[in-house]
Amino acid sequence: MRRFWFMIVIAVVGLVTANAQEIVDRVIAVVNNTPILQSEWEDEWRCEALMAGRPPESYTTGGQHEIFERLVDQELLQQQMKGYFLRPVTPEEVQAKLAEVRKDLADDDAAKWQGLLKNAGVAEDEVKVFLQRQLELERFLDVRFRAGIRIDQRAVTNYYNEQFLPQLRKAGAQDVPLEKVSSKIRQILREQQMQELVTTWLQTLRDQADIHVPDATINDSVEIEISSSK
Repeated sequence: MRRFWFMIVIAVVGLVTANAQEIVDRVIAVVNNTPILQSEWEDEWRCEALMAGRPPESYTTGGQHEIFERLVDQELLQQQMKGYFLRPVTPEEVQAKLAEVRKDLADDDAAKWQGLLKNAGVAEDEVKVFLQRQLELERFLDVRFRAGIRIDQRAVTNYYNEQFLPQLRKAGAQDVPLEKVSSKIRQILREQQMQELVTTWLQTLRDQADIHVPDATINDSVEIEISSSK
């Protein structure tokens, strides 16, 4: 295993670019023999910053580390996806999602959208790759978990009495009958249970996985600056 890791590092670090301003791409983790490159981390970082409407440089070291951990989780999920026959995400679905994002972030203003892309240091094609991956993962998790989720009426009623009504009254709003919000509450509970199932499963996958992170590559005390070459 050490020889495998050494060969990957040599192969990637040996890719020296002619442009002195560009950083050398490097392996920041190996997940079940699959390397994760710093460029992949940077792309994820920039796209997440775009979606959050903030510059990438505003992320603290802890925020950067959280993005890295999500990238590891995504790799674990993508490895699990290989055992499923899923309907592919189409270019039309990706384009529709992109249009939704543009409307939410830039009100369909082309100039504003281009400004957001520039501030995040990401190209629209890279955003499409990011969105396609998110759609693929959502589809996989729906197939893997959602069909088995059951929310009974007792759970809906309990949520209504213990959380929904208190929050409504705290906001100074009038009570809403249970029958008018039961569908909404059921959806909230379904999403909560879905999140719990995914979180538990990811922890199991991590416990079973072979994950290597080079010392001083990324941790809570070491910050790696993203490349300014984009």
